[in-house]
Amino acid sequence: PDLVDVVLSVAVRDGDASFFDHVERALHQSTDALLRERLLVALGSTREPSLAARALALALDPRVRVNEALTPLSRQLRDPLQRDAAWRWLSEHVDA
Repeated sequence: PDLVDVVLSVAVRDGDASFFDHVERALHQSTDALLRERLLVALGSTREPSLAARALALALDPRVRVNEALTPLSRQLRDPLQRDAAWRWLSEHVDA
């Protein structure tokens, strides 16, 4: 259980679009706050540009709770390889 967060994040980062889709579906089906947080952190861990953009778009998804919305963005802003793209996304969507 201590490694769940790391394993999920690495699996999404190294996985393909199909796995990303699976994790995103699990997010939208879950009502468990801890699991949702773990899934959002994992989704924010992807480094594939199109999937990273989808993870960021979750901040504007009405199915994502207000207190969860910035989790993928926060994760990407902490990643030196994702930081610039995440900052651009934030700058473009700050009004939303």
